[in-house]
Amino acid sequence: MGAGSTSSVRVQARSQARQGATAQQVFSSNDLYPGMNPNGLVVRESRDSDEHPDSIAVGFMMDITGSMQSIPHKLATTVMPEFMPGLARVNPHVQVLFGAFGDAEDADYGGAWQIGQFETDDNRADEWLTRTWLDGSGGSWGYESSDLAFFFFGYHTSIDCWKMRQRKGYAFVTTDDTCRPSVSARTVNRLLGRKELREDLPIDTVLAKAAQMYHVFVLIPDANRAAKGARYLSDNGWEPYMTVEAHWRKRLGTHGTVVVLACAEDTAVVSSILFGLREGAYGSLTAILGDLETNF
Repeated sequence: MGAGSTSSVRVQARSQARQGATAQQVFSSNDLYPGMNPNGLVVRESRDSDEHPDSIAVGFMMDITGSMQSIPHKLATTVMPEFMPGLARVNPHVQVLFGAFGDAEDADYGGAWQIGQFETDDNRADEWLTRTWLDGSGGSWGYESSDLAFFFFGYHTSIDCWKMRQRKGYAFVTTDDTCRPSVSARTVNRLLGRKELREDLPIDTVLAKAAQMYHVFVLIPDANRAAKGARYLSDNGWEPYMTVEAHWRKRLGTHGTVVVLACAEDTAVVSSILFGLREGAYGSLTAILGDLETNF
């Protein structure tokens, strides 16, 4: 993985072709795509190459539970086609991985953890995005399996930007709900098809591990979802209701950044700007505004 490049012409054509397309027309899978099945997963790699000697890994994990409603569809049709070009304008060696998570506590839900590959070519990256199975399931637990997204980044990726240069990659996770206080050994072992964990991992441990290699961002799609009341499960049991935003600010702490979007359609723009800011691509607010006016 990692050969090829991002073409703004291809991206624009793809975006135009999807205008008005239904979710069924965009997302090709009506079941878990074999290449995104975590069963047997060891590691996903982001590697340097002659074509891309300064690779930088960017992962985007999407909440596809029913509470997200039409947001995953919007991301694939009108938002994410602009994601890779926005990143590539800052660094042409960016390698993007798309994945998804649902509610893994629902044992009958086969799409609870879906993982693509790191790609530099926008066509290949888009193939992983559109292979995502939008099952729309999810239990009534008051939280989703975003913990699996962070577990993946921290324990199942090998990225040259960090390994060779001690330069962090980027982990974007979009969700509208809280996460569990620990990664379940039972769930991980079931989904990976082997006994990897002997005991549950506290989510703080998992977040810290992911933050060693990645700049971590939790994107909440809009203010209404951020203000939604949710039960917060801690190591001490059920805590009083708090908002989704408050949950994530408390949970993430110094391990990452919580961003509440004005609307889901801003996902690519905000992610690209956050990437550019971290990479030092903008010398001033004027430069950011110029990028917005010219490219988005």
